[in-house]
Amino acid sequence: MKLSRHSLLRRRASELRAALGTGKNWARLLLTGRLPNLITWRIEERKRERGGRRIERIVVAYDFHKQPLSVGDSLTFVALGLALRDRFAHATLDVAFLGNPRVRHSLWRGWPPAYIASLASRMAEVARNTAGVAQVHLFDERAGFESFLAHAARNDYVWPEWRQYITGEYMHYSLHNDIIRLCTLPQLHFVEEPKRKAADILRQTAARINVTVQLRHSSFQSERNSQWAAWKAFFAFAREQHPDVGFVLIGSQEEADHFSEELPNVLVAKKLGTSLLLDLALVSCAAGHLGTGSGPGVVAEFSDRPYVMWTHGIPTELWVDAEQHGDVLRFPHFVADQKLITSPETPESIIKHGGELLRAIAARHPRSP
Repeated sequence: MKLSRHSLLRRRASELRAALGTGKNWARLLLTGRLPNLITWRIEERKRERGGRRIERIVVAYDFHKQPLSVGDSLTFVALGLALRDRFAHATLDVAFLGNPRVRHSLWRGWPPAYIASLASRMAEVARNTAGVAQVHLFDERAGFESFLAHAARNDYVWPEWRQYITGEYMHYSLHNDIIRLCTLPQLHFVEEPKRKAADILRQTAARINVTVQLRHSSFQSERNSQWAAWKAFFAFAREQHPDVGFVLIGSQEEADHFSEELPNVLVAKKLGTSLLLDLALVSCAAGHLGTGSGPGVVAEFSDRPYVMWTHGIPTELWVDAEQHGDVLRFPHFVADQKLITSPETPESIIKHGGELLRAIAARHPRSP
């Protein structure tokens, strides 16, 4: 049954009321000048949903005040943008970030606003150097961010959708599942300059094969922190059994300080002054990746390189199509020698699965005769 124009307007108004909440919220949005942009965005989105528009540009937007303060989550947004770009064959990809240095996070209030703005700036640098991204837009005020998205919605495909943005929906699992189920899995690559710098660092290990390692240490979600004693046992095992493998330890300065003990087959990247971008480029250029499930591992996830990551403490049951065999979790899209480990990090587990990874990498990189 076709609805009258009056009925359609009433339905749209009902949608707006449901999404934007109470009258007080409407008044606040109106007083801050946000309401017209949000209404325009929704109207233009509905026009696009009715079809007939050729998608020329995709705009993916990450709000560091509503989504997690996470390298991994924001990097997965970029990966989704690449997947959508491939889906709309002629489209270009822009990425927009919001990080206001004067406003605290809506949920993680213990983090200072300056950190939010810093992370947004560093992720903008990463996106600018990601192959396939046309332009990156960095905003420090919500009004400008929403004005940009409302204007983009007139001609472009804006993601996340309006309702997801308004409600602050946590996007990681639905986003991850949508990439896997609906799109061709994208590859995260970087442009030549960070790749060249990463290659120079890898050569400093003097090892024939280099593997990146991400060990987690944070006061937030400390139950997911890496077990340094277990990893030391693995590095000792690798030195004896795989002497031609060098490990490059990446991560934040806090993590580098915590895991600062010098080991003969481990190079701590932060001692060379690496940035977030360069750490991610190291993952992209190395022969494989090991570590605790954390942000930089997303680069390995969206690649064809071998990796093993421990996901203990992450609710993996929210991912679709996962196949569990013992403590090994795999998705149908995984290529050979890619796996997630759901058991805790112990010396036995790391030596077992890490050793299998090193043997697989060595088979891919045989010695010259």
